[in-house]
Amino acid sequence: MKFITAISFFFAAVASAQSCVGTELQVCDGNRIKFCNLARNNVFDYMDCGSQKCHNVVGGANCQ
Repeated sequence: MKFITAISFFFAAVASAQSCVGTELQVCDGNRIKFCNLARNNVFDYMDCGSQKCHNVVGGANCQ
């Protein structure tokens, strides 16, 4: 159980170590959508677009 907690903490730390640029809450990062916490200037989550392509649009990003 401690091992699973340690791995979860490690992945959370890796995601939060990424920074955000600009004022968008969602931006494309390759074929993934990167979700930003602007107050802390860090990334808190990613979503893979799979077979669709990531597109930056007004107000964020989406998979199309």
